[in-house]
Amino acid sequence: MIQKLSAHFNLSDFLLPLTRFNRTIHIQPCQRAIQNMKALAVKVLEPLAVETGMEIQISKGFVNEVLNKRLGGEEKNHHQCFEGYAAADIYVEGIRPQMLADVIIGLRLDYHQIIDCGDVLHVSHFRMKQERLKLYKGKLCLD
Repeated sequence: MIQKLSAHFNLSDFLLPLTRFNRTIHIQPCQRAIQNMKALAVKVLEPLAVETGMEIQISKGFVNEVLNKRLGGEEKNHHQCFEGYAAADIYVEGIRPQMLADVIIGLRLDYHQIIDCGDVLHVSHFRMKQERLKLYKGKLCLD
């Protein structure tokens, strides 16, 4: 059964890309993590898709602790959906991540952090409060 997070995003969008890395790791998120991903989808990804008409792809969404270690991720990163956070690395075919970042900022979407990673845009949401941070190629700015 497909679990919808928003009109354009399903829970599987946050999980399926990760199965490509290692099919032996069980990555089923807990209910709290699903709530955090839903908030990211509703507050950032869905409005971005609707306002631009672009097909937003998620290359990395939720990771559990085991997969995060295998991928060499930082401990307690936003992809682990802890304490109200959720993150997704997104892309649109033919669009630079910097352009996606500019659109998100211009639309004043409820993001927490934006990082231009070169081939993808890391975007996170914190469902407990609003604080916008931008990180462009190593430069941190408070919005």
